[in-house]
Amino acid sequence: MASSPQKKKSIVICEDQRLFRQLLSHYILHHPDFVVVGEASDGQYALEVCDRHKPDIVLLDLGLPGNLHGFDILKHVKKTHPECRVMIISADDNPATLQKAVRLGADGYVEKEAPIETVCHAIYKVAEGEPYFSPRVEELLNSTRKSGNRV
Repeated sequence: MASSPQKKKSIVICEDQRLFRQLLSHYILHHPDFVVVGEASDGQYALEVCDRHKPDIVLLDLGLPGNLHGFDILKHVKKTHPECRVMIISADDNPATLQKAVRLGADGYVEKEAPIETVCHAIYKVAEGEPYFSPRVEELLNSTRKSGNRV
């Protein structure tokens, strides 16, 4: 009897910049372990898409337009779908922002300037249940911890 193929991990992309969102979606399309089940370009729609699809992974930009900040989506997803992994992809590398994302339960954080290969590697790590923070983000978090700064 043949073994059944492994189920693809479902992904929702929450990103307001259309080009970046489409490039991410296109890149993920070529990876056999993942399927993009939804996309959102603002905070309110991000909540709706996440609630509707209950994805395995949410790729979340913190700077979504509208009344809801990325942190609101992160908190909501972690509360209503605790098994869902949330990876932040953001241009914001402020140490206070990074610490808050970790405190609210982000499973990963990659800056938008990272190469697409780094983003893909991060998605795989997060999908496997491992946290992933890009080397730049780790460096910022570690320097903040060493200096004793807390938010």
